[in-house]
Amino acid sequence: MMVRKRPGGVIDLSDSGDSDIGGSEDNDVSSDTSSFDRQLYEKCLKDYKKIKVLKKRLQMAMRHKSKKKKIEKKTKDGFTRFSATAFMNVISALSPEKKAIIESYGFGSLLKFNKCFVPNKFANWVARLVDSKSGDIIRDGKVISLTEESVHLVLDLPKGSRCFPSDSSAGRDVVLSKFGKDRIPPVSFFADKLINKDDLPDEDMFICFMIVALSSFLCPNTNTVPSPKYFGVFEDIDQIKEYNWCGFVLDWLLEHIKAFTRGKNKKSKRCQGLGGCLYYLVVVYLDHIDFRQRQVPDCIPRISVWKEDMIQFYANLDVKSPGVYGYRPLLEFEKTCYYKCVCLRPVTCADDLDVEFCNKMESVSGCQLPLSLKLEISRLIDEHCFNSGMSLSMDVTSLGNVSKEFQDMFAKMMHHICRIDARSKDLVVDIMQAISKTVPDDNDEIGSDVDRNEDNVSPVLSEREEANVVAAEDTSPVICTGSRPFLETVKHQTKKSEAMHNSNLENMRMSTQTPCFSFGKTHGFPADLSVNPESLANRSDFKVRDSSTGGKVPLHGPRRMVCPNRVLINDFIGNEDKFKPSPSELANYKAICALASSRSSNLDALYFGGVRCTYWSLGESMKLGGTVNNYVVAAFCYHLFCRPDGHPDISKRHYFFPNISDNLLKDHDEVFGHVMMKAFERSAKSRPLFKSDVLYFPTFYEDHWFVFVVDIKDNKFVFLDSLYTEVHAYHEYVRGKMIPEFTYWWDKLVKRDMKFKDYGVKYPVVPKQSPYDNFDSGIYIMMFLEYWTSPRSSLCSLFSSDDIPNIRVKLANEMFFNPRNARNKNPVITFDHDEDGGYE
Repeated sequence: MMVRKRPGGVIDLSDSGDSDIGGSEDNDVSSDTSSFDRQLYEKCLKDYKKIKVLKKRLQMAMRHKSKKKKIEKKTKDGFTRFSATAFMNVISALSPEKKAIIESYGFGSLLKFNKCFVPNKFANWVARLVDSKSGDIIRDGKVISLTEESVHLVLDLPKGSRCFPSDSSAGRDVVLSKFGKDRIPPVSFFADKLINKDDLPDEDMFICFMIVALSSFLCPNTNTVPSPKYFGVFEDIDQIKEYNWCGFVLDWLLEHIKAFTRGKNKKSKRCQGLGGCLYYLVVVYLDHIDFRQRQVPDCIPRISVWKEDMIQFYANLDVKSPGVYGYRPLLEFEKTCYYKCVCLRPVTCADDLDVEFCNKMESVSGCQLPLSLKLEISRLIDEHCFNSGMSLSMDVTSLGNVSKEFQDMFAKMMHHICRIDARSKDLVVDIMQAISKTVPDDNDEIGSDVDRNEDNVSPVLSEREEANVVAAEDTSPVICTGSRPFLETVKHQTKKSEAMHNSNLENMRMSTQTPCFSFGKTHGFPADLSVNPESLANRSDFKVRDSSTGGKVPLHGPRRMVCPNRVLINDFIGNEDKFKPSPSELANYKAICALASSRSSNLDALYFGGVRCTYWSLGESMKLGGTVNNYVVAAFCYHLFCRPDGHPDISKRHYFFPNISDNLLKDHDEVFGHVMMKAFERSAKSRPLFKSDVLYFPTFYEDHWFVFVVDIKDNKFVFLDSLYTEVHAYHEYVRGKMIPEFTYWWDKLVKRDMKFKDYGVKYPVVPKQSPYDNFDSGIYIMMFLEYWTSPRSSLCSLFSSDDIPNIRVKLANEMFFNPRNARNKNPVITFDHDEDGGYE
């Protein structure tokens, strides 16, 4: 018999033990009660389910409301697709050839952008200052105008006369057909093609670059898909420079700022996104702020000045309270870089030329000058006047109490000082007249030889300049009015000067050079195998960049090591005052050392492209008896990089920071791989490592500095050490760690077989420190980094241990006053030397 299962939760009041006692009435009552309990249960169950559903809905509604509030709060700052990082990633991925293509289209200025981060809160704050009616920034009752001219001065975009096409469908179809799409893909599609280095035609590559530039930098909005509004310019790429790019970028920015400052949208109740070129917006604002000694250089275009973390740094100087700026006063417009450029009339056509000045030039030159030459001369004069301009802030009423004669004299003096443009024009005319009046000597044999043997003379003009000269001569024929036209005189005198220089150089070379023997059959070699080293540099296919051996043995074998004769060392050292500092250098050095223990000790004394060094580090390292720390050596490496001949493309040398050497002294599994990868990749951007001559690794190990050098040109691993020798246990350990570790990371990151297993190990003769001197090794290695370039570098003839105190002074001054040091120099220049002791 199957028993029916009772519903859970229902209590049966009947007792099975009394079932035979109650009679029929009791059974009926029990039946009714059971039925009643079941109905009550079912009703309660339904009500429970309803309550549960209502509770769930209420919870969902509360979560949705809370999430909505968070979103609204987040969008209060104004969401934007402006991305300095995305744009910089694309620029970094471009090869020099692709950059040249972009420059040919007229947008090379965008390549000067250097990962300048724009703080979102700062951009929002500045945007709220923009007046929607006038389109100007208004702060404290003063106006900062946002104009097409300022866009050009900041971004250097083309200022064509054509408006952007209102119908962009034709340009959009061109882009879609080129990339085989039926609708516009996301910005990442175009960026990936450049970052992944896809093989694209020049025009397609340029389109990808411009779409990324527009979407992430010039005209961003809140969408991940590029806006079709600017696709019309891609219909005819060759005419892209003819459009008014400055006006379009400005209108785009003002339109999005207007929508942003309008507040919340009635439908969505959300704050509008902030679009447009925020970089331009904040740069114009910061250029009008008075930062006193920290004022940014007034070079044009501004995109070449405002780099890296500069906007963040200067925005912080203007902070009143968290999220609120405007702490510093505004500059008068006359004191800004924009004033000089706005007042400077651009010379772009014949109508802009000074007719009287052009007539004077043609009169003294004896010929009708090409229009292109006159325009270029006028442009250079204007640029010279701009850079030589001076701004005077003076209350003229202060002269009211002086005599009339003094006022007249002062006015004449100021008039003379400010006539830079007129005096510049007079100078050009005088120079041209002097050149045209220069009569060649009667003996023109050298000039004739030059005409017959031009291949042996160094070219005066580059290929591009020659092409420009030819074009100018073709379009504007020269009309001779004298015996020898100006252009012909210049060419003739230039050739003559070059010939005389080359002749003197050849005579000097023949008298001083080591004889070059040609190995003929008498020496056991065929005569046609003789090699003249100097003939290589005169070959038409010779390039300086490709002159490195790249790991191959040089034509004349590895360069021999120099071991100076002990008897002659003192003769080579010569003047004992070689490193003697000047009084001003001593005063600066004293100030730097004193600031290391002052309240300014934590301020940055050195700042080279992200490499920082405080006054404490610099002063404590460079003072007498101070041990040089890693920060100073890193800054010194960047100091060498910043010198005119320090770029690896010129010097063929790479300087690695000390932290890289620290990794070379570790095992593979202990090394920070991303640090090594970043160092090798960044160095390779300046010049491929395998095409370099020398790699330097300054190393600090067991409280002692030395330099590990990879001499690629001479196939050597070199160790420059002022204390330990190669047989010392110190270097037995160092060699065993650094050489294999360097080879491992080279093979992993550079992936170029340089046959390092065949390299020899050398310890050149270098100046030595006293065994009791345990703090000067850092100064020695700084000199090694600067002056050791090859096995033929004789450092013992350059300096000795007696020069170290003076070298400390010299190096501290050179680093601190390097033009690329972006930090304020006033703490040292204005230091009160009387309050501290004298220099010893």
